[in-house]
Amino acid sequence: MDKKTDLVKVDDKWLAENARLGTEDITAADLPIPRLKLIQKTSDATLTDGTAPKMGTFFYSAMQDAMAQVECTLLSVKKARKIVFNSKNKPTSQLTDEDYEDVFMFIGIRDLDEQPFLFDVRGSALSAAKNFLATVIASKKPLLHFKVKLESRYIESQKGNYYVVVFRNLGEQTDTAHDTAMMALTTKYSGVKAEEEEEITKIEDLTETQAPEKPQADDGDLPF
Repeated sequence: MDKKTDLVKVDDKWLAENARLGTEDITAADLPIPRLKLIQKTSDATLTDGTAPKMGTFFYSAMQDAMAQVECTLLSVKKARKIVFNSKNKPTSQLTDEDYEDVFMFIGIRDLDEQPFLFDVRGSALSAAKNFLATVIASKKPLLHFKVKLESRYIESQKGNYYVVVFRNLGEQTDTAHDTAMMALTTKYSGVKAEEEEEITKIEDLTETQAPEKPQADDGDLPF
């Protein structure tokens, strides 16, 4: 064998059997949940090939990939209060209620690879999230029981052009084993922190239904 030119193929079976070698003591609770981000003109993200993802695609930080749509199971949602973009440099003592905005924080699992993600929804995109959640709550069935597809929609307004998320309800799961597995994951990721991105001042469980709102392209807060 010519040592200069011949390569020995890595044993895939060995890799799979020893995937946790060297990280045995690290659990899911020790690691942050990767973020799923809807790419806007001002987004800072880089794909594995070094290029920037296209606007309107969903960028997944763990794999550094981007998809036009994401089929997933949403495990849970919490409501948080975050500082709006234009107020981030203000001294804490000068912040008022107007410097904060409501954010819905979804934890989900991608169907593609069964990997977890955290996805924030804010601004004018909140109406779509509220409509979707109102439908789920009215069904009297858990959030994780529904198949969901995340898509993007282009909005033009006086404040600029941007994308908002669209929640497509693909119907209910038909496999009981799926719901059981998702329930276990809900418990697994309930106390896990997300990747650091923005200051969160308050988080609360979103347990009360809210009246559906008609999505609209207004001049309110932008969804990023």
